[in-house]
Amino acid sequence: MKRKPVPFLLFKTVDVISPMRVSEEYEMPGLDITRHDESL
Repeated sequence: MKRKPVPFLLFKTVDVISPMRVSEEYEMPGLDITRHDESL
């Protein structure tokens, strides 16, 4: 009997609901803004 990969499935579910990374189009402006203490 194989064990089901519960931790992996849980991680993937959480990752789909709230992604841990932002998309690349927001990544560079976001890093630039936080570096200079600015806001949108």
